[in-house]
Amino acid sequence: MNLSALLEAAFHTIKITLNDVQPIRLQADLNVLIADWQHLDHLNPLPQSKVDQLLEHAKPLLKTWQNHAPQQSRALFLGIHYWLAKKRITISDAPQFTNELAQFANNCHDQTVLKQLSDMLPIFIAALPAEIKDDPEVFNPSRPWRVIHINYAIIATRSHDPRRMAKAFQALAEELPHEAHSFFDEGMRQMQKVDYPEHIKAVMAQYHTLWQSKGKQN
Repeated sequence: MNLSALLEAAFHTIKITLNDVQPIRLQADLNVLIADWQHLDHLNPLPQSKVDQLLEHAKPLLKTWQNHAPQQSRALFLGIHYWLAKKRITISDAPQFTNELAQFANNCHDQTVLKQLSDMLPIFIAALPAEIKDDPEVFNPSRPWRVIHINYAIIATRSHDPRRMAKAFQALAEELPHEAHSFFDEGMRQMQKVDYPEHIKAVMAQYHTLWQSKGKQN
């Protein structure tokens, strides 16, 4: 796995964006980050100290870049974490990661990117710390385990792809069963507000009916 191939698979706009970044000093700093990242890509296993160092170097750079191109900054942030997740490195700051993911998805209207992001979500979820799944604050709407699964289902829906929707909805039902009914209720309301294709409305209606029947059984 090389860095350029990884970024291309994750977000097809990254290379163009890097070439267009201003000012020049920010572009130079980004090039240094990419060079360091490429060096680490050849290490196996990947030392945790090197991972921590890469993330520390990336933080101020990404923060500065956010002022110039916030969506592309988030794309690079997610690209770094996708690479780490593929290397089986745990995502250490789950709240920040899930927040950046949600903001990127909310501002993304490219269905190709949304499909790619939907495919990346299971890998991201597997890389989150095990303890966040067992968070006792099960009804806290901001807990990372909830945020990432709700966003996974939303991203899959906005990708307009029934197969991706079914996969995300199944994950939501398994990991947040107490929230599935309300999610599909809201999903049906959104189907009326937004001009979704009929085949996408049909998938949402299928899961909504299923969870209505489950609610009656309980």
